[in-house]
Amino acid sequence: MRRSPRKPPRRRDQAYFLYRLTAQQLAHTLFPLGGMHKCDVRARAAALGLTEVAEKPDSQDLCIDRAELLGRDEQPGEITDETGHVLGYHTGFWRFTPGQRKGVGLSGFPEPLFVKRLEPETNRVVVGPASSLQAPALEVDQASWTSIEPPPPGTVFTCGVKPRSAGRPLPDCRVEILPDNRFRVTRPEGFRAPSPGQSAVLYSGSLLLGGGRVASRRAAPAI
Repeated sequence: MRRSPRKPPRRRDQAYFLYRLTAQQLAHTLFPLGGMHKCDVRARAAALGLTEVAEKPDSQDLCIDRAELLGRDEQPGEITDETGHVLGYHTGFWRFTPGQRKGVGLSGFPEPLFVKRLEPETNRVVVGPASSLQAPALEVDQASWTSIEPPPPGTVFTCGVKPRSAGRPLPDCRVEILPDNRFRVTRPEGFRAPSPGQSAVLYSGSLLLGGGRVASRRAAPAI
């Protein structure tokens, strides 16, 4: 049975990955599909009789053997809480991601446990309840501005922020521009399981403003 095209899932907006490009770079970039959504491409493929393309399942996560990629064999280690109490064991810290719940291998505790952080130097995975994953602010470096001129230090504005590629931008975040190509983002509800190295991307409605790399999950000292 041929499936009818679905509406585009806004939470999987691929523009998120373009924040590293400047307006000048984008002006010299051509996108073969233009403004078409995936459902439009599927419908066009179906009209042309390209059934395999029209009905091809959506891609999900990148499927790789991380141990092979890193050139490592299994390396047993501890899963602990914040106090260092051992709750379980694993076969390599690189198999986990901050914020992860499924696949951690822990059960029977009063509340669900999430990966809070990884400690490569000790091969330890630290877990905690959902409440322990909240951070009040993100300090972001390596800022790149895609559709606006770089704001000067001291500039403060409110916009949406995506601290990960999936989901919609978190609304009403306060952005403060800092020196050295950095900015700080705060919101009353905080941010769940931010991880240094991931991206924080800024939006004004559907317009991609820019973004940067999360350098710290704690508020930086006032300047």
